[in-house]
Amino acid sequence: MFAGLVLVSSFSGISLARMVRWQVRAVAAGVVIGFGLCLAPFLAGLAAVVVLTVLPGASIENHIGFAYAIVALLGLLAIPAWKRQEAIVVQDRWVGSWLILVLVGAWALSLIGYSTNLPLFENDSLEYATYARLLLETRSILTYPALDPSIGNIGFYHPITHPPLYPAFIYLSAALEGTADTPGIMRLITVWFALAGVVLVMTLGRMRSAVAGAAAALVLISTPLFYLGAGASLIDALPAAGVALMLAVLGASEGGALSRGVLVGCALGCSLWTHSQAILLVPIAIVVLMLQFGTSRWKQGVLSSVAAALVCGALAVWPYIRNVMLFGSPISDNPLIFSLPNLAWDDYFSIARGIDSPMAVVQYGILKGWFSPLSFGLSFWLMTGGLIATLAGLERAGFRRVLAEGAGAVDTGQNILLTSLYVVAIYLAGVTLSSLAGMDIMIKNDRYLLIILPPVALLGGECFRVLLSWLFGQLTSSRRWAREISAMILFALTCVLTVNYLLFGLYLPWSRFGSYGVPAGSQQPSGESQERRLLAANPNTQAMLWLEAFTPADTVVLAMRPADMYYSGRRMLSFVDPELVPFYKAISADEAAAELRRLGVSYIQAPDYYIPTMYNSQLQSLLAAPDLATLVFDDQGVQLYRLTDSEKLVVSTVDLSPDTRQWYSAPQAILLGRHLSAAVVDERPLPAGGASSMAMPLGILNRDVTTVLSLGHGLAYRESYDDLPTLEADAEYRLSMWFSGRGYVRVFVYQVPENSSGNARPYRLGEFVLSDTKPDFSFERRFLASPTSGRLGIEVQHVGNSTLTLTEASLEQLE
Repeated sequence: MFAGLVLVSSFSGISLARMVRWQVRAVAAGVVIGFGLCLAPFLAGLAAVVVLTVLPGASIENHIGFAYAIVALLGLLAIPAWKRQEAIVVQDRWVGSWLILVLVGAWALSLIGYSTNLPLFENDSLEYATYARLLLETRSILTYPALDPSIGNIGFYHPITHPPLYPAFIYLSAALEGTADTPGIMRLITVWFALAGVVLVMTLGRMRSAVAGAAAALVLISTPLFYLGAGASLIDALPAAGVALMLAVLGASEGGALSRGVLVGCALGCSLWTHSQAILLVPIAIVVLMLQFGTSRWKQGVLSSVAAALVCGALAVWPYIRNVMLFGSPISDNPLIFSLPNLAWDDYFSIARGIDSPMAVVQYGILKGWFSPLSFGLSFWLMTGGLIATLAGLERAGFRRVLAEGAGAVDTGQNILLTSLYVVAIYLAGVTLSSLAGMDIMIKNDRYLLIILPPVALLGGECFRVLLSWLFGQLTSSRRWAREISAMILFALTCVLTVNYLLFGLYLPWSRFGSYGVPAGSQQPSGESQERRLLAANPNTQAMLWLEAFTPADTVVLAMRPADMYYSGRRMLSFVDPELVPFYKAISADEAAAELRRLGVSYIQAPDYYIPTMYNSQLQSLLAAPDLATLVFDDQGVQLYRLTDSEKLVVSTVDLSPDTRQWYSAPQAILLGRHLSAAVVDERPLPAGGASSMAMPLGILNRDVTTVLSLGHGLAYRESYDDLPTLEADAEYRLSMWFSGRGYVRVFVYQVPENSSGNARPYRLGEFVLSDTKPDFSFERRFLASPTSGRLGIEVQHVGNSTLTLTEASLEQLE
């Protein structure tokens, strides 16, 4: 039935696209088809919103039927208004564009395979899957956002301000399957939006040339964060597709001021239903409209802009008005728990994300597109080349003329590039101004930048076009050295594109499903299906399968990563639930434990990372206390605790302080981000007092350098593990460490099998932020030794330009 929805929506999208008067070159480039295909998933998603709003509580069958009817009716009603479209013949038929499209096709097939064969693990994706379960229970849009945990059987609390198009669409996909117990069809929704956006961007690029269109599609789909996010059902493909719609009507349609304003308003209306960030597109589109009409036709520009704003508001104002009614503002990213002073969330967001200094804000905030290769690859560098080429073309037309006449000063192929340039420049100007004003809302998440990826891809495609045109021109040159150099550059470019596909298109999506080691703890459930085996291979979901198998059905879990609870079948108390305010204000572990018991909590989920609700509250102390909590599951730092006395006592203590044990310090340069190999620069004994610091010139490379403190020699230098403290197999331990300084700190441990001299694999046990307001921290974490463990290694990382002093450390065995 989902395939039927795709077909019906595509028909209606193309039918509506044929109502628009497009530029002649746009018709020849296939923009009508591209626009219709990109509009199609928006129609299906908006139909889902309509049925949940107009028919609350109706049967699933009625919702499906009415959704199909709405989408089909839109397409049929549009037929009488189809415009007759004229097209010119595009002479650019270079075979190279087809070679690029073959690579685009490989990326697309890999994306479909990745999304349909791997389970969902991403936090945001699982939160939306949880919404599908909630909406399937209530069948009403009023249960979005989830502000009343008593509704439904899962205890979900999620004060989100994104419009409901995506969760409503996921509900419709679950309705088509008849269940929301596993993420099924929903995994294809973001793939649909992503590929539809790629097709539209390709056709827009073809207005310039076939090569530019194919290359723009390649830049878009191969951007790592976009590709990996679409395959993992993250929402970012939706606003990106909305921006592609906006670019199409801004740069490829024609008509009077009023009709163009209405078109832009419709495209903005679709975009604003995808993500609260899309509200930024309204001023961007209005400014671009004014620039396209130029100063000579400013009155028409004003009329068009007013029309766009009114139509956009009429189509998409409702979810933002509802946000004002619920939260007091149209968009918000500040739940009540985030405002508690003792939790110090602001320090966490700035320091842990590496944007806590002016240079870091510039490098990893304003210019993150160029300095975050694991997120954006070469996309922004290619865009820079296309930007230079576009400006060179505008210089020939005359900048004053472009300012006065707007889009009329350039040809239609240049106009789509000029429109892209405007969108990118205005957005980055907004990022710069907000950063100068001290606001980090636009820079604290790399994914936010994906909203301008379509215009970035179009400019990147232009860079490809100019580069390939020059290279093939040199290949036919009479100068031998020119032919040889251009051939070498072409070969290098081919290698880069191939490696990029192998790394980001194939390796990274599947690499996380390698061996995670043997979980330590009590009984472990084993899955039967392939999907459950993959779930069991991930520590986070393995913990949820344990809850499902070994806890009573009425169990309530304090969820520090609520999204994972989707797989548990148990009720949660989310860490952002306002009911937890007294818990976070508790001044002792005993008081905190009593508050959780009052709330009915019997288990606590503790992931392998720390957030302020863990390390700036009494939760860490509660979990470290064997008389308050029992560690029942431990898989490489992902843990579950039962809120009962474990009756365990400390039977032995080993002092691991720098004054009694030799620690080493090794600054490291991270290659291509945190997730790939690090280049070890040096290793030195940690000086007396345990002080370590890293200070790069001008504070640069705040995310790309780290300093590792190791108990004994670091893993890169070790020949044996004989100097490490011993572990007793299957025993429980508590690691305690006392720190001071400023920076983002991560604690890793690795368990070495007895008599082993091979490589060990560190795993994260926790992390925290030291700041000017909270410069001291006592880290405590229990863990279980694996059945084969013989020794314990410890590594402490402080990231970027930071200082850290390790004053004391100890390892206690509990029995």
